Amino acid sequence: MSLAGFQRALSALVMSPALRAEMAALPEQELPARFVGLELTERERRRLHALARDAGMKVTTLLHRANRLSMLTNTLPRTSEAMAHPKLQPLVQRYWREHPPTSVMYVREARRFAGFLLGLLRSGELVHPPLAELLEAELALLELGKSGLAMPAAPEVPPEGAALEQARPRLGPWCHVLPFRMEPRMLLRSGGAITLPENLPDEERYLLLTSVSPGQVVPSGLEVMRGRVLRASTGEHSVAWLRAELGCPSSLFLELAREGLLLLGPAQ
Repeated sequence: MSLAGFQRALSALVMSPALRAEMAALPEQELPARFVGLELTERERRRLHALARDAGMKVTTLLHRANRLSMLTNTLPRTSEAMAHPKLQPLVQRYWREHPPTSVMYVREARRFAGFLLGLLRSGELVHPPLAELLEAELALLELGKSGLAMPAAPEVPPEGAALEQARPRLGPWCHVLPFRMEPRMLLRSGGAITLPENLPDEERYLLLTSVSPGQVVPSGLEVMRGRVLRASTGEHSVAWLRAELGCPSSLFLELAREGLLLLGPAQ
């Protein structure tokens, strides 16, 4: 269909200044290789050539990029601020080039961008441990905030004695725990640019994200043993096994359950 082909070509010109420059350098009867196969009328071809040479298209591109950037700044604000660093800015441009928009949904675009960065970090193409920690934490913050879950006002009554030892603890679904060697305040919206540290402290630290009400997630630091227990509580092993493995008392599981962080009852 001619109209669909024209719309695809126009979108590509809006997103890519390089493609506009390529097309502007061609005779009017020719098209960039990228447009080969598109069903275009002679009139549509002329319009595309005129648009490729139109200085006003620069403004259209700026508006397009501003819209995409707003999707990220509203969903991954701290990561977006960190990406303003001169060493990281080119990655945003690369993402825009390699991943044209497929949705106007903010959270979906945030997931795509996070997946792009995590892919670079995990492959070793990008080595930046602080960014990796910040991105994973902020993505978890986003997902938990969109889950609609909240810590119950009255935590479950945990079992005691032999029943406690046999229980298989699991983290409450309104919580998320992950290694995070930076300060939790790095996840708070400050409205100002942040600078990630060059390196991370060589020590064990954990971050707790708690959804205290639907859409409101609070980040906080965790004492090391509490972090280990919460991370290990996947419902796979019993309290007795975890207690021996981690070297912690049964009372810690009771304490975390009474705080609403751990579930010790039968899985629903």
